[in-house]
Amino acid sequence: MKSNLRKPSGSFLLRRTSICLAISFSLSGISVIAEDTAEASKKIDQLLAADWQRDGKTPDPAIDDERFVRRLYLDAIGRIPTAAEMRAFLADESPSRRNDLIDTLLDSAGYANHMFTFMADLLRIDESQPGGKFSTPAYAAYVLEALRANQPYDEFVRELIVSEGGAFGNPATGYYYRDRGMPLDHMANTVRVFLGTRVECAQCHNHPFDVWTQLDFYQMAAFSHDMTARLERRSGPFQELQRAINSEAELDSLARRERQTALVEIRRRATTNAMIERNSDLVLTLPHDYSYDDAKPKDEVTPLPLFGDMPEPGNPDDRLQHYAEWLTAPENPRFAKVIANRMWKEVMGAGLVEPLDDFTESTRASHPLLLDFLEEQMKRLKFDLKAFQRMLFNTELYQRQAHGEEVADGAKFTFTGPLMRRMSAEQIWDSLVVLINPQPEQANWRRLAENFIRYDWAEMISETVRLKSQTELRQDVEKIADIQRDHRKEIDTLREAEKQAARAGKREDASALKEQVAETRSDLPHKIHREVFAPALRKAGLDQLAPPLPHSVGSWSEMADPLLFDYSDSYYRGVALRILTEMELQFYQDEMNQAGLEDPSLRSQYTGYRKTNVATYVRAAHLPSPAPPGHFLRQLGQSDRKVIENAETGANIPQTLSLLNGPVFDQVIHPCSVLSLGLRPFDATEDRIETIYLSLLGRSPSEVEQEIVLEQQKARPDRFEEDLIFALLNSREFSLIQ
Repeated sequence: MKSNLRKPSGSFLLRRTSICLAISFSLSGISVIAEDTAEASKKIDQLLAADWQRDGKTPDPAIDDERFVRRLYLDAIGRIPTAAEMRAFLADESPSRRNDLIDTLLDSAGYANHMFTFMADLLRIDESQPGGKFSTPAYAAYVLEALRANQPYDEFVRELIVSEGGAFGNPATGYYYRDRGMPLDHMANTVRVFLGTRVECAQCHNHPFDVWTQLDFYQMAAFSHDMTARLERRSGPFQELQRAINSEAELDSLARRERQTALVEIRRRATTNAMIERNSDLVLTLPHDYSYDDAKPKDEVTPLPLFGDMPEPGNPDDRLQHYAEWLTAPENPRFAKVIANRMWKEVMGAGLVEPLDDFTESTRASHPLLLDFLEEQMKRLKFDLKAFQRMLFNTELYQRQAHGEEVADGAKFTFTGPLMRRMSAEQIWDSLVVLINPQPEQANWRRLAENFIRYDWAEMISETVRLKSQTELRQDVEKIADIQRDHRKEIDTLREAEKQAARAGKREDASALKEQVAETRSDLPHKIHREVFAPALRKAGLDQLAPPLPHSVGSWSEMADPLLFDYSDSYYRGVALRILTEMELQFYQDEMNQAGLEDPSLRSQYTGYRKTNVATYVRAAHLPSPAPPGHFLRQLGQSDRKVIENAETGANIPQTLSLLNGPVFDQVIHPCSVLSLGLRPFDATEDRIETIYLSLLGRSPSEVEQEIVLEQQKARPDRFEEDLIFALLNSREFSLIQ
């Protein structure tokens, strides 16, 4: 019997399910850009041209299509193009092909995967922090979904600032959980990220290099100082029931023990949730050693923004909402300007104000008129980051040759072309992934489905328990106690019958009874689930579960039996995981058939290879955030997320060794890799060499390079392609955004 399974109706499950589905399997995002930015792109070029003329500078020459495509793929979706993608663009003769490619990439799943690195570094998304496993995965998924849906930046920030509740129901609370127990540091980080202003020095004294006073700092901190974090195991109702059972004098010791055991059976299903709550009892006061004339030590602090006006909230509960609205308002003199400057640097390689997060009263942009214009456009586009990037990608500036000279700290960068830079750790990793994994934008769907089955199944049962009243919980305790008592009696009866059969020499009967004892014992959790939890799940509308799967894998409803929900969670999970394995094997069979892979030796390797790269070689956005120490990403400079924007792009010995001797290279040259399979249609050596160059460098080899490679083929005919791939992967050209 098959079932048309539906999504659970609980709000927390729907939210988590939609996020999981969106970040994993969407192959196209929301339609990109409604706003016309063509005139704005021209205006940017005009403003820069005026500066070049005044400074006596000459713009760098325009780049060819090959370099444009590779640069755009890296800047828009964070990875290099495949050889097939390069050939498709180069074969396109449309005069609007560059504009069309910009729109296509911004509207792809790769955009969100790439932008996640930008946001994760800003917000310091860190699954390794204590208690992070209860909040950070949901928080990371929430951020990725916001990017995929192209949520306006100001709306996204407001959701972070006003977030309250549990991580299961409101994953945006991960923003506060990140700095739990450190409300002053949290405020300093908020101002630094969203307003580009460093006020942390004013926590202890008036700022020595800016206008902010210690009182200013505490008045800002007063907006959110009472947001507190805790881990809740939803144990309140159980503690009350435990006390009631212990206090009932009419219960004998056996009956009390039976009910306590039954209560444990219910209580163990309550999941831990990371909670962010406002504690109105917390009042922020100035420090005891406050030494300025504008207030006294230990004075209670009234919330006040750093600059501008904000209505005084009539209700203290509205304070956080007013704070969020002030922070993200178009009238805020720094909010739009700071994100515009950050996005300019993401695309062009350097900010108009550097450092990005050190705006002061004396700050002057390298191109003030241009920064003012970008700020206006950010507001006009209603904080649509995709539209803003589209505007930048379509400038003549972006499509000019990269400027390779190093810019000294404090020196003005003239932007006669974008700044040449090394790929980020994530861009290098994701570019290697695209050479390995035929579906690079897809997350590890098997792991996501397994996690969904484990955690959401447990959360469903936990939610049904939470919805029960004390009376209903008490009834469940008594029902489970009766089931356990009857079960013990049944086991005792069977064991006694087994002993009697053994004494009578009836070995077959004794053996059958022994098996029956084992089956009866294992049936206890199923019986409790069928009689207590399954009816509650159905009543709450949470009795069916549909793990997120990519469309190409198939439908869960075609594989799963609804009767599984009448069994215990462990039984259901075991059957569900076996179903996933069947679907996974069929998925790889279909991939091989669609790719026309008929070679028996390759087919025998393909499934194992794909299992490895689906689990390991997926885009950085779908790996733990950040990757664990020692991972390829960390060796290449991925941020440890301890402080804001802590990534490194400088070279070091571990990076070199990872590229030269790490296991990634073996995956790239594996016979089943995207690169290797892409070479199979070509017999001519020249065509294979060109495919390797297009795949790694996004261009065809020069005549000199072709000659050198052909000479190498004569010297090492069996290894020359491997040597060529190794050399190009370790070249400066591969790792640079030019």
